[in-house]
Amino acid sequence: MGQRQSTLPRESPKPSNATHHHDEDAKIIARALHGSLPPGHNLDTIFTDLDGVNGRSSQEWRDFYFNSLIDAPDQSPLQAQELSSYHVTPPRDSSASTFVPESTSVASIPRESSRRLHSQDETPSSTTYFSHTDSPRIHTLHPPPVPAIRPLPTIHSEKSRGGRRFTPNDEDFALKLIVWEANHNPGITRQQLCRELAHLAHHHTISSWSGWWSTTLGKGLSPAQILRASETGTPVVLNFNDPGLERVADPGVPTVHDESEMPREGTPDSRLTDTKWRTSDPVSPIEHDDDESGLPREGRPGSRFTDTEWRAVIAHIASTGGWEDLSLVQKWGPLHDMFPHRTVHSFSAWYHRNESQVAARVRRERKKLQERSPSDVLSVSMPSISGLKRERDHSFDVSDSERGLASSDKRRRTEFPEDE
Repeated sequence: MGQRQSTLPRESPKPSNATHHHDEDAKIIARALHGSLPPGHNLDTIFTDLDGVNGRSSQEWRDFYFNSLIDAPDQSPLQAQELSSYHVTPPRDSSASTFVPESTSVASIPRESSRRLHSQDETPSSTTYFSHTDSPRIHTLHPPPVPAIRPLPTIHSEKSRGGRRFTPNDEDFALKLIVWEANHNPGITRQQLCRELAHLAHHHTISSWSGWWSTTLGKGLSPAQILRASETGTPVVLNFNDPGLERVADPGVPTVHDESEMPREGTPDSRLTDTKWRTSDPVSPIEHDDDESGLPREGRPGSRFTDTEWRAVIAHIASTGGWEDLSLVQKWGPLHDMFPHRTVHSFSAWYHRNESQVAARVRRERKKLQERSPSDVLSVSMPSISGLKRERDHSFDVSDSERGLASSDKRRRTEFPEDE
């Protein structure tokens, strides 16, 4: 019979004069593990990097770390103090070595938790006008006092996902401009202010400022109300629509709800819950609603797209050359100017949901343009906004009369499905 091989584990070779090298090796490991591990590094990576250092292999460094430093019961007080000065602590890493000590007698101090450092280029505003409660859907607005001179913005190019982000300086400038303009132009509307904000702080578009107003101030808050709160020093509790959210408001503090909660035919005063506030600040419907532009009543924010809006989109795409190469703003900016209650992103999302139906309608529309003037297909200039508004106000009656009212009604039911 062959000679039976020994099953005893083979001891790893130890470097000569291990006692002499113990302190030096402990310092080497301490320096390697000092502080936080770099991203993507673990114990295996560190032991691999130590391979060959001071005459030890990576496996020897591993054994020395777990057996001599972590689990050594006879560690002298001098060694413990020395290791503590180097913060030798086994990192908490799920992919670390499989050698997990059952009981540890670690002489090192606990690893300090790392803090996330804020970028130095962020310059927070010196004034905070919003105080948030436990829910992000409810916060209190403290409008600033009316500035002595017309405020000017700080132009920046700080970007985030989807475009330039709104900084605290942007919000500080916007609120100061709102109260300044409302004080000098009592009849100014939200839409006019968004245009003025985009004109001065041109690093954000009109659509961006309008979206900021809706999500930060709420659609029901008018410039006159912000000015009144600024003059009286009264905070405004902004209470946005959130199903299942318990309404929280302090007594005597005006509360502005999201416009989606309000009845369609509600008066402007019905959007406020405080009677004293309502009677002391009568405002016109135009100041409350940016959508008073002659649009059909059913074409309100968040509602389904109407036949008029369908036809305007189709006419716009069919008469615009190089559609696929245009940017988001170039595609939908003219339609947003025509229908201010629809944002650029709203048009884009609606288009992608109904792309097949829109593409079929655009092909038929371009075919008609080709029959009229073949040389102008896909190169015809975009009609002016005023021309589109005139067509919108007449609801494209010309095309209906050409094809007959009876067939037009049938096409409305089949070619213009309601937006879901």
